[in-house]
Amino acid sequence: MTAPPILRYKAVVQYVGSAFAGWAKQRGNGPVTVQGVLEEACNKISKGCSPNVYGAGRTDAGVHAIGQVFHFDLQRPSPLPAKNARDAVNFHIRALSYNNVLGILDVCHVPPTFHARFDATHREYVYRLVDGARTPVIFQDDRAWVIPVRSPLCVRTMQEAAASVFSGERDFTSFTVVGGLEENMRKVRRIDYVQVQESSSLPPDHTARLAGGREITVRVKAQSFLYRQVRRIVGALVECGQGRRSIQELQNIRDLADPAQNPCNIAPAHGLYLFGVGYPAHLASP
Repeated sequence: MTAPPILRYKAVVQYVGSAFAGWAKQRGNGPVTVQGVLEEACNKISKGCSPNVYGAGRTDAGVHAIGQVFHFDLQRPSPLPAKNARDAVNFHIRALSYNNVLGILDVCHVPPTFHARFDATHREYVYRLVDGARTPVIFQDDRAWVIPVRSPLCVRTMQEAAASVFSGERDFTSFTVVGGLEENMRKVRRIDYVQVQESSSLPPDHTARLAGGREITVRVKAQSFLYRQVRRIVGALVECGQGRRSIQELQNIRDLADPAQNPCNIAPAHGLYLFGVGYPAHLASP
């Protein structure tokens, strides 16, 4: 008897990072992770192999996603349409009681050679800052980095630093963490852009305005990043925007190519969002 065909699916998922101990599944009965919940849900609809879920990137604990991409395989006696696969996985996410913090946005069929990580042409992250709030912004405690009112940010200075220090192809070793580089890992990365703006890329945050503050977003796009690179860049930009570091200091830190010589704080995980992942045109949908 012929074995049922194995079909590969590409999915876009969103999740609230504070509900999980990161993306990557951990051994044994470890803490709850996004990958672990997705594999459990996908396993419920597979009639053959136990599906493995492969993400476009590994987000840390606390980091959110609006457009994370992953792929998985299903083996069933009859092929499952992509829309039905989306609805079925969401059903089982709901049955596992994670539907308030995790959801599949879209699913499509892809060739069996597709890989969510290795076929990606770029990844875009958005970091949310709330600046100048005079009253507590309680609904943003785990969704944005709230900057104390006594340390206001100069957006123009941050924009200048973003363009002159972080854009382009450079050795960004100083903007990973000590121990964050694996042996033979490529240290030179090309950042397409680092954009700092007051108008949010996410839905407008009225709570920040009502609290007397403003929302600032930092958008960073590149094919790939070093470990915690985006959070280190945002931490440096914030210190520059507060007047605690000059642009020249940030350039000097970058040129040292040594994370141990970088005194800038790492931005908290809860302000960071994996906004989207890009692919070649023939693999771009959804």
